Amino acid sequence: GTSTSNEGTLTHSTGSIIGRFERWINSLTSYTFPLGTASNLNTATVNIVALTTGGSLIAQFDASDPGSNGLPLGDVLNDTVQDQYTEGFWDLTAANGLASGDYNLDVLGNGFVSYTITDSTRIIKRASAVNPWSNTGWGNHVTAVAPTVKRAALNGFGQFGIGNDCTDPITSITGSNSVCTDDVTAYSCVTLTSTYAWSASGGTPSSPTGDNITVTWDSPPGNPSAYVRVVETNSCGLVGAADTVFVTVNTLPTSPISGDVTPYNGTTRTYTVLENTGYSYTFSLLGSLGTVNTPCCDTTTTISWTGVGAETIRCTAVSGACASNFVDLPVNIVDGFTSNGTGGGDYNVLATWAGPPPSLPTSSDSVSILAGDVVTVTTLTDACNSISINAPGGSAQLVILTGSKLTVTQDVELNGGAGVTIARFTINGTGNLTIGGDLYFNESTSASSARIDMTDGGASTVNLAGDLKLNTLGRIASSANNTIIMDGTAAQTLDLGSSIVLNHLTIANTAVSPAGVTLGGAVTDINVLGNIIVQTGIFDDGGFAMVEASSDDLQVDNGATLRIQNASYPSGFNDILGATSTIEYNSSSAQTIDNSMTYGHLELVASSASTKTLGAAVNIDGNLTVGVNATLDAGTAF
Repeated sequence: GTSTSNEGTLTHSTGSIIGRFERWINSLTSYTFPLGTASNLNTATVNIVALTTGGSLIAQFDASDPGSNGLPLGDVLNDTVQDQYTEGFWDLTAANGLASGDYNLDVLGNGFVSYTITDSTRIIKRASAVNPWSNTGWGNHVTAVAPTVKRAALNGFGQFGIGNDCTDPITSITGSNSVCTDDVTAYSCVTLTSTYAWSASGGTPSSPTGDNITVTWDSPPGNPSAYVRVVETNSCGLVGAADTVFVTVNTLPTSPISGDVTPYNGTTRTYTVLENTGYSYTFSLLGSLGTVNTPCCDTTTTISWTGVGAETIRCTAVSGACASNFVDLPVNIVDGFTSNGTGGGDYNVLATWAGPPPSLPTSSDSVSILAGDVVTVTTLTDACNSISINAPGGSAQLVILTGSKLTVTQDVELNGGAGVTIARFTINGTGNLTIGGDLYFNESTSASSARIDMTDGGASTVNLAGDLKLNTLGRIASSANNTIIMDGTAAQTLDLGSSIVLNHLTIANTAVSPAGVTLGGAVTDINVLGNIIVQTGIFDDGGFAMVEASSDDLQVDNGATLRIQNASYPSGFNDILGATSTIEYNSSSAQTIDNSMTYGHLELVASSASTKTLGAAVNIDGNLTVGVNATLDAGTAF
């Protein structure tokens, strides 16, 4: 050709042009440059997609090492041109005004043996021999078909070589993420021409052999961060991101069994182990001195002791395919007082008790009322350490007469008769039951089978220093003038089921804040018939509603606190708030501040962001405190 109007034509049959070769270009078509050496044809084919101005292109193949300046050079995600092929490069120089912003280039890599030409082999580009390889005007990779290497959407001419592409290592470990203690577990990854650096935590790794390793999971149990990890370095020297498999090591029981190791005969006690996720637990006795009430499969059970002497509790832990193991707790069941089994009698008469004679129960003794017996408290000095009333096999009852008192240092248990027979406390007139521990209602069928009756209209009282605990069902039956007094020195829970009927409720807890008495159920006209008085400490609604329609008193005395976690203040009561009492709205959810009474101190508290809304003006005799996470919204009424 002679100009852009006379491009000329090229017919090539064999051989290669050694040196410079110029062609005129003025069309959107392909132009072949059959360059090379005496031994290899290294054609460059330029396909013009967009032409800015026509002109000529001078091409030359240089059979020398183009150098590595600018390498490695990243292409698309996870692909990097690591090294140049050293067998040569192509120089394409625009002349006579030629300019193209979009063309494709194929180069024939005959004789290029530095690396194997694969579908990911790249054309690399630089402006000139003094410039580094770069991605300026580099375009896009096109899948190579050996020995031809291809690139599309190039912009501007320069020098071109062939680059060895390396995909960044992306490693994935194969192996279990849930193992048993002392398991030896194999882990591997895809075998490539790479090296692998393995590590592990929570176990002992073997000496790695390339793409695989074994780990013995033998570290102390409870490791929350056990893992196996590998980092791949490929043949190009590229280091990939670490791949980590976090491993759950299913451990054997990590705690001893906790519970009473010197229980009294005739009592029911709770025993517990700490939970490990994925395990089930079975409790059993190695002897025959008791009954495991719920052998499987929780971390907690109750055991009813029916004999005296040495016994062993065993908890066996099982987790899927892992081997089971157990932990033992030796206990010594000691004898207590049991009623005579022939009808009972007066608490202060020796003949009422079957053992251990010849004394009467004291504050250090366990007492058990057997089926068929009725035992009567007739003085103000009757006492025991703990007491259980046991209805299975026949109804059992303990009666406190008016003007009499029974003081129990620890727990009271009412073990019902599954809806057939009744375990009953009856408190008459001005009788009093004082409990230093917890009050248990153990009944699964009928609430009436485990009960406290205060129904004769007298002013009987129950002082409870521990929790009121319903093991599914139980009943307190009250009439006017009876009072339950929660007067512990530590946190207490009042578990209100539908069968619990209280008359007056007094809170006299002296625990250090933030402890106090916490509701375990909603308060209604059905389960609280009389007044609620908070004398000392904190009464916490536990998030449960307190709704009545009978206008009973809700009284908070000076220095005492009513904590509201429910969305709203208790309703239906006659509110009596001392001038130095405190009402504490304490919830991370929105709450409405009642404005129907005059507050002593008003505190707005939340563990996370929460809005407390006023619908109208509110009267406060004392302090208004807005906690760090609480927002007071005065609404639109002001």
